[in-house]
Amino acid sequence: MIESKRITVRGVSYHLWNWACSNSAPKRTPIVFLHGFAGTGEDFLFLHSAERLMQRCCIAIDALGHGGTDVPKDPRRYGIEQVILDLDALFTALQIPQIHLVGYSMGGRMALAYALNFPQRIKKLVLESASPGLKTAVERAQRKRQDEELAKRIVEKGIHAFVDNWETNPLFASQRQVSIERLDHQRKMRLSQIPEGLSRSLLGVGTGVQPSYWDKIENLSTSALLLSGEIDMKFTNIAREMKERMQTAEHRVIANAGHNIHLENPDGYIKNISEFLLD
Repeated sequence: MIESKRITVRGVSYHLWNWACSNSAPKRTPIVFLHGFAGTGEDFLFLHSAERLMQRCCIAIDALGHGGTDVPKDPRRYGIEQVILDLDALFTALQIPQIHLVGYSMGGRMALAYALNFPQRIKKLVLESASPGLKTAVERAQRKRQDEELAKRIVEKGIHAFVDNWETNPLFASQRQVSIERLDHQRKMRLSQIPEGLSRSLLGVGTGVQPSYWDKIENLSTSALLLSGEIDMKFTNIAREMKERMQTAEHRVIANAGHNIHLENPDGYIKNISEFLLD
């Protein structure tokens, strides 16, 4: 049974979903999922019926400013340094000493930052279509300006205008292969977001303000799986370069998928994360 719950840590109420996490569940390492920008933890609820993961404790967290989690007014509260402290406080509140951490896109950047700062908490790490950030200050400054412009438009134009524009992003062109029903559900979730939450999230934890972790990932001792979709050449190339620097990582390219692998090829996604994570 899927359970929806709220936990307050560091002055913020987080919403999360979980299943198979009762005291009677097998004492195996829980799997925690972090969604991408404009998503929610609900993006991963399809895993509840996946045979390979059905008996595993899974937790899907709504990020700050997303879904049912609070929307703090100060964009600085959304910064990556604050996010990873929140995550650690959440895991402590849930009485979870060690986790498997799975992050997609924005959630992957959060997961990587957490793993670099709290390696003792991570048993295995899965990064789906994720990046260690932009390498140069020039790139970060340019992206920061772009993120600030988008953050402003989200509030000024409203959530419908944002979603209409966001869904034309070339990064998501491969989603045309996904069923109408699943795309409609994704759109409904996006339209349910609070504009100020998405705007402040961009300002606080967007790619433009995220520190570059390229020089740090080679020191990561955690066993990691890097996933990229074969249609998403940008992030496939990023993952290949990451693997060259990460001694403990393996990279798998998932067929028939672009940026959002778990949406576009759920069977391939389930097969690969379950093979890697199940203990």
